[in-house]
Formats: sequence, structure tokens, C-alpha cells
Amino acid sequence: MNNTTLIIPIFEITKANKEYFVGCLESIKNQNDKNFKLAVVAPKFNKEIESLLKDVEYQKIVNDSDKTDFASQVNFAVSKIDTEYFSVVQFDDVIFPNHVENINRYVSAYPDMDCFVPLVYEVDSEDKPIGFSNETVWAAGNMEKFGYFDLAKAKEKAFYNFNVNCFTIKKSVFETIGKLKSSIIKFGDFEFLLRLLNFGKTVYVIPKMTYKHFNGISGSIHDMQKSMDEMEKKFWYNMSRKEYFFDYDREITYP
Repeated sequence: MNNTTLIIPIFEITKANKEYFVGCLESIKNQNDKNFKLAVVAPKFNKEIESLLKDVEYQKIVNDSDKTDFASQVNFAVSKIDTEYFSVVQFDDVIFPNHVENINRYVSAYPDMDCFVPLVYEVDSEDKPIGFSNETVWAAGNMEKFGYFDLAKAKEKAFYNFNVNCFTIKKSVFETIGKLKSSIIKFGDFEFLLRLLNFGKTVYVIPKMTYKHFNGISGSIHDMQKSMDEMEKKFWYNMSRKEYFFDYDREITYP
């Protein structure tokens, strides 16, 4: 039984990011465990996107709403899937062959777990190593309990490199706590983590490296934020530490 859907949100396939999308699809086809569904969401599916997906079995989700940012794409896709869990894969990232295998293993072994993330291998646009994400949760003193995020420590340590691009979460939990907030254009992932924890949900880091995240790709979310000055970055960081109390998007805007 397919209990998890991998969701790939797409904005636009360009000459600069096409090869990364091809690599992403190849990594999905090469999963050790084939027990999953795939959903691709985009504002429109042109011939090029459909051509790249021709050898992949997937649920086609056309986001015909008036919001096509990353958070809104994910929210829209979640409303259309039918599995108990879902996992997000950024279209220019790569999942290792053990990614779904570990998802299914932990979903089966820990059915009460609300959300979990793997260790993430961070690289630049040329595939050169930068570092790792989520590993600090397994270091002494960083969290109250090895492997688990907790609200107080997550705030104290300012764990803003939590990334929804690789998390797996129960669909019901995601919807209950208010989904992603599209108005928080930076540090929105951190706000979501704090909101999960504030609502008493469990967030666990699987001690396996199963996801590779490319940084600095042209047209990516972070690339589009490069022009943001320090004052605006500070504003969004402060907002992320305040807005997690609310289970709905209050449509925050930068002054």
C-alpha cells in the first residue's frame, strides 16, 4: 500500500535549472523502495515539462489558484493527494536511493510520529560540498532529547536551517496546524517548525543521509532572495519567532 506521496512543486523549467530537474527525476526513479506515489504541481504543464516527465508515473496537479509561490504550491498539492503522509522534494534537488526506504521504515515503525526529516547533504550549484543540515539535533546539548526537536531549544539555537523541502509529515497534522504561510517569504520553514512544536507535534531527525540540497541555483527560492537587505532579513526572522502562535496566515507584509 502506498502510504506516502512525494510532492514536487515546479515554478518554471529554464535552461539554467533543467539539468537539475532531470537529476531529481532520475533519483526518484532509482529509489530502492518503489512503494510511494509521486505528485507534480505547477501553474501550468508546458510541452517541455511533460516531455521530461514522460517516463514517470505521477499525479498531475495544475495549480489554477492565484498563488504560485512555493508555500502555496505545496498547500495546493496537499489538498489533492490521498495518502496519509507526504514528503516534499525540491525540483532541483536529489534524493538518495534510500530516501523512500527510510520514510516507509519509520512510518511503519513509529505511526505516532508526526513529522521527520533526514540528514541533508548541502552542496553548491557545482555539486561541491558545503556541509550538512539537521545533524546538530544529534549533538549533545543542542536539544533536550537526542534526535528530537523541542520548542525551547529550537528557539534558543535559532534553528532556522530546518527545511520543508525534505520533511515527511502526516497530511492531517499539516492541515490542522495551518499549512505553510506564503506571506512569510524568508524563514518560513523555521516558523513552520516552531508552530509544529508549539502545537505539541513530534519532529524527529532520522540519522540517515538521504537528501542532497543544491544551493545557489539560478531561479531557486534562495536565489530570488539574494537582493534582500539585512534589515528585511531581520524583519522576517523576527516575524518567524512571533507568527508561529497562529494556525493561519495573517498575511504579514514587509513595511
